[in-house]
Amino acid sequence: RVFGIIMWGELAAWRISAELADEIEPLEAKMAATSQAFDEARHFYVMHDYLQHLDAVPKDMDWGARKLLESVMNADHLSKKLLGMQLMVEPVALTLFHVVKKLELEPVLTDLLPYFEKDESRHIALGVQYLPAMLNEMSTAERLSLWAFQFKLISIEIWSNVGLSKDLMLLGVDPYHLIELGKGKQAMALHLVLESLGV
Repeated sequence: RVFGIIMWGELAAWRISAELADEIEPLEAKMAATSQAFDEARHFYVMHDYLQHLDAVPKDMDWGARKLLESVMNADHLSKKLLGMQLMVEPVALTLFHVVKKLELEPVLTDLLPYFEKDESRHIALGVQYLPAMLNEMSTAERLSLWAFQFKLISIEIWSNVGLSKDLMLLGVDPYHLIELGKGKQAMALHLVLESLGV
């Protein structure tokens, strides 16, 4: 169930990063988003193949995780997709990869996750570097709408974690510890964005 969410999350990230690559204008950011789309495609099919070998490919995902990803995919502004994917979803995925890797639950998974971690760290950098430029161009109303969207995503993330808490505990992961680590990574990414704005 947990890695089914990761698998479908990678599919959503593939779609969103492809949209970012199409919509972002600066060439460097467009190239970074294009590279991310390739990474996410690879993450999806590798995780799909891994779960298929275990005969554990889920047909659906937890309500909270699905709601979170759909909210980012259907966001009405590019800044919301960038904030949602690069600064909200990616740090949580990075946290989960890191925590599960340290558990050494299964050799293939343990060796695989560092590659995912390395890619996800690079993806967060796209949001940190490009979002400040977008914020500088936005009106006060657009900024307020963006922060309201962030609050909505945080609320969904918390409910998603509650829904997965039994699965996480079965794996030996403390859900509260996972929330604290994820929150720390999100806060660091947001801090870098605000620092770029001189806030």
